[in-house]
Amino acid sequence: MKLNWKLVSTGIAAALFLTACGTDKDSSTPEEGSTAPDQVVTDQGSEENGSSASEDAQKDNALDNAESVTSDEQNYSMQILPGFTLTAEEPGRDVLYSDKNSEAFMRIETKPNDGESYDDWVANSQELVKASTEEDVQNVTDANLLPAGDGIENAVAFNSKSDEVSTTGVVFVKGDLLVRLTIFDTPEEDLGADFIKMGQTIQAK
Repeated sequence: MKLNWKLVSTGIAAALFLTACGTDKDSSTPEEGSTAPDQVVTDQGSEENGSSASEDAQKDNALDNAESVTSDEQNYSMQILPGFTLTAEEPGRDVLYSDKNSEAFMRIETKPNDGESYDDWVANSQELVKASTEEDVQNVTDANLLPAGDGIENAVAFNSKSDEVSTTGVVFVKGDLLVRLTIFDTPEEDLGADFIKMGQTIQAK
């Protein structure tokens, strides 16, 4: 029987949200038991994780047919490729899903970059990725799966895979926005790179 990953991931996210309730008020202290953010954050400016100029150009060219779409629930707009649809999941969360297979989708969350919530989102995203597959979490080093360019700073990404789903958590800062992406991909689709191409175009309205 095929699992509905939207329902599963929403349940996991809700449980983690309740566990993490109140941490935004004191973001300097990560939740007890969670992995310290400095263990997973990669240096976006490093040669290993940064995209080259040619890679950035390839990502830009891949969005030639994209359409600019504005979120109804959050303070951002983004470029969306044909074959994908953006919809509100709940207040403060949108979902960008594949029209071909709605089990391949990306949850989008944004908030003002207040300088206090980044560490909490990094730690919480890592926990969500692990809980979604119950497999080991790996730091992402593939440039195609790391947002880059266009004012993006402090990007970090990690991934966990099972036989049924690949989950990638991404957090980055872009101008006045703190952005968190959670990608649920299926072995049949392998749309992670496309989701990242679109996600990195997010900008404040």
